[in-house]
Amino acid sequence: MVETRTYTVEELERTPPAGDVLLNDWELIDGKVVAVPPAGAEAFATVMRMASLIGGAVYENRRGVMYLGSGFKLFPDRETLLAPDVAFVRSERLSSNQRHRFLRTPPDLAVDVVPSFDAVYPALNRGLMYLDAGVRLVWLVDPTRLAVVVMAPDEWPVTLRAREVLGGGAVLPGFAVPVADVFR
Repeated sequence: MVETRTYTVEELERTPPAGDVLLNDWELIDGKVVAVPPAGAEAFATVMRMASLIGGAVYENRRGVMYLGSGFKLFPDRETLLAPDVAFVRSERLSSNQRHRFLRTPPDLAVDVVPSFDAVYPALNRGLMYLDAGVRLVWLVDPTRLAVVVMAPDEWPVTLRAREVLGGGAVLPGFAVPVADVFR
């Protein structure tokens, strides 16, 4: 039997599906709970490298807060909650009265690690959803191809390879890392 019930973000803040306590087991897209399989070892190692690289730039300069696998309610009028592998929100956009389990604002930077070759198209769709929600910079990190797809509003996606440099643009000024360092 297929479950047709829809949920709100508020309902799932109170009672996660099947009693799960970690968001990484599920996300919510237009009210429907979608299972998210756990990351494999290589993908998780890549997430941690990205977190380390981004964290240095964020915290050294006190630019905001970095999140790992945290839920973001992307749209005020849609019951959609995604959890980028790594996210960054600038200090001036953080609310001091955030009293929800999940943030009610899209991040400035969303990073998703593409876990396998067959996950590329779903990752691109997620990237477009992030951009539609107002995320200013999306990085889709692909350990299989040793590449990073950079997505920004009103621009074509750009694929960077090992010899190129991943930059933070206006979102993380001064951030510049050789793509090869992401996959070491």
